[in-house]
Amino acid sequence: MIRDIIKLLFCFALLLQGCAIKSPVLKAPDLKPGSFLLYDGSALSESDLLTRLKGAQYILVGEGHRNSCDHKVQLKILKLLIQTCATNKQSKVNIRQDCPFLLGLEMVSQDKQEILDKFIQGQLSLQDLPQALNWENDWGYDFEFYAPIFKLAKQHRLKIIALNLPSKLISKIIHHGLESLSPDEKKYLPGQIIPAPEEQKKSLQEQFILHQDLIQKRKPDLSKFLLIQSIWDSKMAETAYLWQKN
Repeated sequence: MIRDIIKLLFCFALLLQGCAIKSPVLKAPDLKPGSFLLYDGSALSESDLLTRLKGAQYILVGEGHRNSCDHKVQLKILKLLIQTCATNKQSKVNIRQDCPFLLGLEMVSQDKQEILDKFIQGQLSLQDLPQALNWENDWGYDFEFYAPIFKLAKQHRLKIIALNLPSKLISKIIHHGLESLSPDEKKYLPGQIIPAPEEQKKSLQEQFILHQDLIQKRKPDLSKFLLIQSIWDSKMAETAYLWQKN
């Protein structure tokens, strides 16, 4: 699944105290808000965090879509990575020379890649970006949570990669199945659709219940929900892998 392949900067498996909606019970004294924690509850300094980040080919940074704290953490991690790219931190960072990494986004589909490129090149403003990306209909969560990340990426001309499938394909698969896709639509599918492993299905079933507001609009059964999730994850993994490889 995606966690086995993608580690691009869009999902990172660290806990941040005070950010999770359901916080784990951790025995770690004297932690300040905003502290990074390892899975065992021990504190992680920024220098230790950066050592781990710099040693990875891919970095995954997760979010609760409506959790403002998570989005602040994403921005902080991106800033830390950019800062480490310059040999002299007082000098201006040249992303192309000093910081050869990409920013992959689950929130944007591949058919919008040209829009992201125009934005980074200065041909599209941050104010006009949500409409150009059809953000409200395709993603739906408050763009203001994501705006600082887009702004920072543009400031440093950081390449942004659209990882996902067009939402209209997802809807078509839900209502009419994979066989209903045209040849042009099928080109967006991953080369291999990797099904959810058994140990992940329980978690996905819980997500199926939590997403009832969206599900009621599309009315899929659980099997279709699992299929869509597998296509979704496989496509993002494949896209990230190909960009990193090339």
